[in-house]
Amino acid sequence: MFYMDPRTAAVYLRDRLDYERNSDYVITIQVNDDGMPKRRSSTAQLNVHVKDVNDNPPVRVPLYSCLVNE
Repeated sequence: MFYMDPRTAAVYLRDRLDYERNSDYVITIQVNDDGMPKRRSSTAQLNVHVKDVNDNPPVRVPLYSCLVNE
């Protein structure tokens, strides 16, 4: 669903999100350095909350008119 650019650390979507399928995602990100003499790492949690939008196409209702006698 998500991927991260290893050079910039930017997180991108692989596909569209659908609120009805899943409204929350929790992504754990771990980064490592190539430190010498000791390598270090750190983790962070990215929470993604999907907003619900009306993704259904509008339905057109035909317009009718009529005459009514008094």
